[in-house]
Amino acid sequence: MEERKSVLRWVKEHKKPLIYAGIGVGALILIVLGIKNRESLQTVWDLLWRAAEKPDVPTPKEASEASATVQQIQSMEEHAIKGSATNTTPFGVSGHIRNLPDGWHASPEKVAEALKRNITLLDGQTLVDDYMKGGPAA
Repeated sequence: MEERKSVLRWVKEHKKPLIYAGIGVGALILIVLGIKNRESLQTVWDLLWRAAEKPDVPTPKEASEASATVQQIQSMEEHAIKGSATNTTPFGVSGHIRNLPDGWHASPEKVAEALKRNITLLDGQTLVDDYMKGGPAA
């Protein structure tokens, strides 16, 4: 107990030198880390400097253009949500094998067509012809 009191007394007596030593060691660690990471720090400093020089405040013209662009994007999103295919570019879908619902079977014409093409259909499969998708609804 007596030892503890003497250590506490010593710390109280040497409070200022201990604070200075702590600050000095911390500063030394920061200097060493700064030297080791100089390139990264320089990049961050340059970015901060550029941001402080020219804030990104839009001019009234830029603000109105940005507003118009936002409105166009919102209009496009609303149109996409409605699911309208009137403005979709048409594209071709190549023939392929389709799995049918349970209990369904391919028509004899599709089975014959698959045999002509050397395609083996399993039960519950059919052959789909090439077709166009998209574009205005007919």
